[in-house]
Amino acid sequence: MKLDVRKYPALALWHHQLAKGLRTKTTFDPVWLAACAEMNAIEAERFQMSETAEGYLKQSKQILAEALAETRGAA
Repeated sequence: MKLDVRKYPALALWHHQLAKGLRTKTTFDPVWLAACAEMNAIEAERFQMSETAEGYLKQSKQILAEALAETRGAA
């Protein structure tokens, strides 16, 4: 499945990091959490549950934004 990086940025990043050996499938971090939310959105879309899918995508964006804010605050 080809991922739309603009719609599923965390899942695309997760796959990229996994392919480059920068993470394992079980590395539990904000990217993993956000990618899981995006997978839930894909499943919801598959069952034509658009409002649920939008909620998962919003959750993913929030997870990534909070992680980025924490990273910037630590620098």
